Amino acid sequence: YVYIQIPRTGLVLSSGQVFLMSHGYTTVFPPPKQHVMNYIANLETYKHLSKISKSKTTTTIGMTRNLSGIISEYDTKETELAGGAVVEQTGKRASNKLLKDVSYMITAQRTMDLQSLLPDDYFDEMEDEAHSKEDRTNGVKVSKEEVLEGVVENAIESALSILRSRRLTEYAHKHHSSKLGSKSALEFVSSQNKDIGALVIPKLGDYRRYGIQPLRMAYEETGPRSGSLGLYTIKGGHFDGEIRFSVERQSNKDEEETVVMSVALVIPKKGRKLKNSMSVVTALVTSIQQSAMLEAQKRQARLNQSTGFRNRTGLEALRKRKVRLESTEQMEAMDKDRRRRWQRSNPDAGHYRPSGRRMQSPNNC
Repeated sequence: YVYIQIPRTGLVLSSGQVFLMSHGYTTVFPPPKQHVMNYIANLETYKHLSKISKSKTTTTIGMTRNLSGIISEYDTKETELAGGAVVEQTGKRASNKLLKDVSYMITAQRTMDLQSLLPDDYFDEMEDEAHSKEDRTNGVKVSKEEVLEGVVENAIESALSILRSRRLTEYAHKHHSSKLGSKSALEFVSSQNKDIGALVIPKLGDYRRYGIQPLRMAYEETGPRSGSLGLYTIKGGHFDGEIRFSVERQSNKDEEETVVMSVALVIPKKGRKLKNSMSVVTALVTSIQQSAMLEAQKRQARLNQSTGFRNRTGLEALRKRKVRLESTEQMEAMDKDRRRRWQRSNPDAGHYRPSGRRMQSPNNC
């Protein structure tokens, strides 16, 4: 039975929260993706299971939306130097009124490396000529400011596409599997309508096994300069609270445009806290950063390839037309010269007439 169930379900140890017995859905081995999707489908089918977790907490749907101003005030460089995440002071000692009803809040931020997305000749000019340098694309002059603006728009659109497609843990296994204490890192699985999902976290379940935390979308906001996604915990999980994923276009102290991605975990009063919360939050934000960078590089490569292809096609067509025109002119000149020489050497040119002998029928020979 064990050998049959391991590849199918990961050997379910507990299917839900049981008082003094289990904290939530737990599997002994990493659960297959299909099993997690079936679990999500059951949550969608039985609406009473997909309600917000109520374990004497003050959890409210969309609670992280009010904390967006606090999250955007963090300095990204200081956050990265502090180990990748910042724990906010909450409760009675909180400086902000919004954090009075919060027992725990942790935020991790990352920025996208926009310099790797710029063209190779962007830094060729001297610094004093940075504003006068112009590129030519499809016969149109493009300034450096316009090139940078296009790169920033490409970066933020790529990051927002990662949130829309729910690719939240695509590269989590590359950086934080050792910090999570398991060979298999956390994984997020979403339903087809992107409304309900589940986060598989190693050592979160009973007896430090694999725990499955169901989540449901609280809000999803998208704008020209920012976007956010809020997921709150529902019944059957291991902790209570809400996770906020946000992407924002900001200007640093040097007035340079940057794209900042942040992941914040908020636990309400009397809510169950998440074990290894710092590792989970940093794994999520690092994965989103990696996915967004690769998506932006793909978009930029396709744009450069299509632009280069159009340029090469236009130049090749222009060269062929020029060669055809030159060859036609040469043939016309040669024809005129040949006709003049032919007429000078043959006075009877143009008046050729076969002899009568050749006109006789072969039958009369």
